[in-house]
Amino acid sequence: MTSSDTAGAPSKKKAVVYDFRQPMTLAREHSRVLEMAFETFSRHWGTQLVAHLRTGAQVTFDKLVMCTYDEYVSSLPGMTTLLILNLGGGRRTGVLEFPLDRALEWVDRMLGGLGTPGAVPPRDLTEIEQDLMRLLTDRTLHDLGYSFSTVLALEPQLRLVQYSPQMIQATAASTPVLVARFTVDVDDTKAPATIMFPAEDIVQALRDNQGADSRTEEELEAERNER
Repeated sequence: MTSSDTAGAPSKKKAVVYDFRQPMTLAREHSRVLEMAFETFSRHWGTQLVAHLRTGAQVTFDKLVMCTYDEYVSSLPGMTTLLILNLGGGRRTGVLEFPLDRALEWVDRMLGGLGTPGAVPPRDLTEIEQDLMRLLTDRTLHDLGYSFSTVLALEPQLRLVQYSPQMIQATAASTPVLVARFTVDVDDTKAPATIMFPAEDIVQALRDNQGADSRTEEELEAERNER
């Protein structure tokens, strides 16, 4: 075979197997159902922060994306607060994440301090501080489960606190996950936050429900009035 024959021959490409059972897309109607759930949760989260930190606080839901778990981990800072959650239903694991310096400021407020940004250098939480963080998040996680009650039964519970995204393996790297992004504003100090759920069970529940909304008319009216 001459060099010209070689140049003209089609190159062999490795076939990429696509798993149609786990498409990396989210139907628009399903996305809207999840966005409403996260919007509801963000309001509850803000209320819990006000109650525990005794200062002005607001949580805003920004957006929802679907990606792989590896892509989610790669998007996080090297050092952050990672609340590893047991979501119930056996092997389901989720993550609630926000900056470590914000966590230290919130704990300082719970201990009677001013929560001044930068007053405490970033470090791991002590055992007592982790207990305070658990107190801060227990009711919040209950509200998270409530916000998803029309989608899928979740029972989020804090399992442990970690700080390095690269050191945790909540699920396989290629697993599709849902990532909700928030802005948390405490006393005019804003910080990003995320929630990660494995997508499979939630997407399957949405498909099974076919977008059905089981809320009462009173609940729907209340939701419309809050927009």
